[in-house]
Amino acid sequence: MKAAKLKLKLLAGHCTNWRYADALLLARHCGWELTRTNGSHQILRHTDPAVATLNFQQKDGQAKAYQMKQLKEEIELSNL
Repeated sequence: MKAAKLKLKLLAGHCTNWRYADALLLARHCGWELTRTNGSHQILRHTDPAVATLNFQQKDGQAKAYQMKQLKEEIELSNL
């Protein structure tokens, strides 16, 4: 699925049942970059220092719902 459609899906409130690869694709599309990996956690920093750092971790190929909610909040707060 394309990043623009994923963004619309997330902003509509769908924060569960996200493929991990789609979550990373959307985060990268919105300006976050993978800075490091610590075990199973992938740390993403935004190109704008005012935007929060995200931490993604997969479970059975799915992104965790609370992490998708954090991504949604940051997109809304920063108007990304």
